[in-house]
Amino acid sequence: MMSLRKATFSDVDNLLLWRNDSLTRANSRDTGPKDLSWIEAKLKDPKTILLIGEVDGHPVGTATLDDLSTTLELSWTVSPDKRGLGYGTALVRSVIDYHRGLGVRKILSAQIKINNKPSIRIAKSVGFRPGQVDGELQTWSYVL
Repeated sequence: MMSLRKATFSDVDNLLLWRNDSLTRANSRDTGPKDLSWIEAKLKDPKTILLIGEVDGHPVGTATLDDLSTTLELSWTVSPDKRGLGYGTALVRSVIDYHRGLGVRKILSAQIKINNKPSIRIAKSVGFRPGQVDGELQTWSYVL
């Protein structure tokens, strides 16, 4: 079963490893490498919630919720050695439950590259709806 916790500075190694993985970078809007200052900024940003997904106490991925005033933008990454095992779907479902628990009535949105088939499958399977395509990105929305 997937559990979520807020990321801390002790998660830096995993967060950098996962974010700088070549497949993660290829599927991100910003494909450049990230460093410690990027993680520190995310951890300190009051409009960002950086979560770690764990199974049996072991980290398997991360999700980020960025408050964009009218929506919460969700992005996620699964540890490269845990991909294809259903953890991405479990992670996103857990974030939806977490979002409900916040009591915030904002739409969850995700910007997914149109060729990122695994993330599209996850979005569809948990109830996100496809929206506007802008270049190589498509907006997906989940309304509580």
